[in-house]
Amino acid sequence: MSRVIYNDTVDAITLVSGTAHPEYPLANLRDNHPRKPFRTIGNECTLTVLEPGMANALAIVLTNATQITITPVLSVVYSWGEDATGGTIGSGEDATGSALSLVDDTVNEMFDVTEENYDGQTGTMVAVFSTSGWYRQIQVHLRADNDDHVSVGLLTAGQSLRFRDFEHSSYQGTSEDKSTEVELNDGSFWYKSGRILRKPSGYIVMHADPSQGDPKGYASFQDFMAKTWLTQGKTPMVWQLSERGLESNLFAGIEQPPVYVMHGLGYKLVSINLKERI
Repeated sequence: MSRVIYNDTVDAITLVSGTAHPEYPLANLRDNHPRKPFRTIGNECTLTVLEPGMANALAIVLTNATQITITPVLSVVYSWGEDATGGTIGSGEDATGSALSLVDDTVNEMFDVTEENYDGQTGTMVAVFSTSGWYRQIQVHLRADNDDHVSVGLLTAGQSLRFRDFEHSSYQGTSEDKSTEVELNDGSFWYKSGRILRKPSGYIVMHADPSQGDPKGYASFQDFMAKTWLTQGKTPMVWQLSERGLESNLFAGIEQPPVYVMHGLGYKLVSINLKERI
């Protein structure tokens, strides 16, 4: 199964423990340029992500963290209305006199970089959890055991689409070398090393008719197009190309309009070409 986070629902991110480096502020997490990171003074920090309970996935891109724990929890106190005098009606008490409180059903979902949702090649992690009917916090704790600071290029959380993995025989894991090479007048070469950008491509089977629904709950071709290419164009998004192996997470844009051919009764074979944006 694959996934793309297409709709960011984050309202705010705050630093609740640790100290931000003045030259690498927290705002860098949200500018869609992972090479301009947020950085701490010290190798451990905790972030709080505030979102309205719509997110079912969170991604951290280009980080040096070796330990990451992500815990969705309820974040605010709710009142149940007002009484006749205008006073707030509280949540009440149980039979023992203890205050009643709301509990998010995802509070025990915790994710760690030792799982297969972490891509060691670019330091990208994708955590998948349940949506919530309530405004909530998502607590993100990071520690970098091999450095004196924590660095994070991008943090996004939001709604995601699930779709099948690339057809195995069609997948191409190509790349693009952004290095510069110039031949000088004397025949020698000047070379400056650059980034290597991944450019995965291949075919994905998608259900053609969204009104009937995919038997396995994957996004239809119509949903996929409406929520990615037709609304986002080449805007980079976080993709998880497979849950079955490492180095499958990347921050990438769709290079060209997806094309398809019919593939049996009710399905389309869709060509997808991505290019990493880091």
